[in-house]
Parts: sequence; structure tokens; C-alpha cells
Amino acid sequence: MKKRILAACDETAVVKERLIHWGYEVDTAFDGEETMQKFGSFKPDLLLLDLKMPKMSGMRVQEESKRRRLGLSIFILSVVPSEAEMCRCPARGADDYIFKPFDTWRVRESVERILSFRRERTDHEQP
Repeated sequence: MKKRILAACDETAVVKERLIHWGYEVDTAFDGEETMQKFGSFKPDLLLLDLKMPKMSGMRVQEESKRRRLGLSIFILSVVPSEAEMCRCPARGADDYIFKPFDTWRVRESVERILSFRRERTDHEQP
């Protein structure tokens, strides 16, 4: 079964193409509200998230997903925020972050590492 990734960033076309090429099932969202709506219907394993999005910021999406205990992995792909905001990413539930401009191979490495860790964690939690 393919891992599912929801890409919510302004480079969705490039990111989606690469993720599909690497064997993932991918859906995209344009803004924070659409991202939150797609959690229920698409049920992603990983959220690739931009911090600066229309309607609802990526920071707010992070906080909401943590509050709702959605249990998905979050990978930030965004422009460099302030140092204070950067430090808050892990507290909001981010598993990793890369700032733009980015190298697609670095994205691939991070996605694979995050999903591998998620699989290991899930395997250990089963009785």
C-alpha cells in the first residue's frame, strides 16, 4: 500500500510530480482551510506543509492537527520564518523542516526518514 502525502505548499506541482515519481500517493491543497478539510477524506500519512498559506496559516494547521490528535507526521517546506517561529515548529508537531529554496533530493530523504520512523513507531505500538 502506497503511503499518502498531502502537499499544502505553493510549489505543489513540482513537489507532487516528484513524490508521485518516488512512489507515493499524493493530493494537494491550496490553503489552510482546504488542508484541514482534506485530512478526513484523504487521510494522509504525511503532511508536507508551507507555513505561509492563505485563509489559515500553516502554523495554525499544525496547531489544529495537534489539538485534534490526528497523529500524522508533518514536514515543513517553507520560507525561513523568524528564528522564534522556526523554533516553534517542533513544538507544534513538525517532524522536520526544510526552508526554501530546497533541493528535491533532500526532500526525498526527509520524507523517507519520517515515514520510516512512523512505520517503526506504529509497529512497536501494536500488541
